[in-house]
Amino acid sequence: MTKSIVQFSLLFVILVLAQAIVFNNICLFNVAVPMVFIYLIFRLPITLSLNWTLTVSFFLGLIVDIFSDTYGMNAVACTVVAMLKHPVLRLYVP
Repeated sequence: MTKSIVQFSLLFVILVLAQAIVFNNICLFNVAVPMVFIYLIFRLPITLSLNWTLTVSFFLGLIVDIFSDTYGMNAVACTVVAMLKHPVLRLYVP
């Protein structure tokens, strides 16, 4: 259990730093910025309760918002993705 917590914490830090340092400076076709930190939300275990998933996702988006000056846009998007994760996975995985 503690090994997985350490792994997710390390992945959290790595993805946020990669987003803040590298991917915020990449603009694809002058329209889109790649958001690699959303991978962490999909990587969270399905057995994790919805409350914890929403909390982790919100703070992930909030920290990225702080680094990229987007005023809550990523926090809301990450929370919505976390909310829709379980119903969408139930469609594909019995």
